[in-house]
Amino acid sequence: MSDDEMRQLPEKPQYNVLDGGSLLHRVVWKKGETFGEIAEKYVDYVTRNFNNPIVVFDGYSGPSIKDATHHRRAKGANSLKVIFTANTPLKSKKELFLANSENKQNFLMLLDEKLRTTGVQTLNADGDADVLIAQTGVDYATSGITYVTGEDTDILVLLCHHVEPETEGPYFKSEKSKSRHQLWNILLLREKLGEQVCRHLPFIHAICSREPVIPLRGCMESGKAPP
Repeated sequence: MSDDEMRQLPEKPQYNVLDGGSLLHRVVWKKGETFGEIAEKYVDYVTRNFNNPIVVFDGYSGPSIKDATHHRRAKGANSLKVIFTANTPLKSKKELFLANSENKQNFLMLLDEKLRTTGVQTLNADGDADVLIAQTGVDYATSGITYVTGEDTDILVLLCHHVEPETEGPYFKSEKSKSRHQLWNILLLREKLGEQVCRHLPFIHAICSREPVIPLRGCMESGKAPP
């Protein structure tokens, strides 16, 4: 195919599936800002940095194992439930506020409403969102190039387990690195691991006390992925 013919081909759409729990750590909260203003900062961050974003949130019907992470970030301090509206100013540290699962759930509900109002698609899991995040990434990869952004290794494992070989990706973009993003090619990673390993990878990962050691060389790139 000639270069002219290549240029005439329609460009495939890009989608960005975002882990709502990871998203919470991307914006700085300042005391005195209202919760509505804080939520608007997230809306600005999402719409400015991602094309066709789909934000997937945990469903919080009660305490979860991830609450321990917020408790640790709050340095073990106990967090009280805060009754607030969009006009209520923040009076505590972000980590302390989020250490209370009810506070986090109520803020996510406010953020969900703000995102939907501006046209950003959101999805809400029944419980932990990892499976829904991975499945959404796999589903969108059937119609375009898809980037799944988050911090949780479970999502990477689930993408390898569920990905379809004939799709355009998806790619997993980790935001754990403070300097540069890490981009994982899921199809290449699945090819290296093999179909049998990927089929049982969630089970292997679940029974390991640490993250499984898998051959990742050549499947990861450093640098910022396209928006």
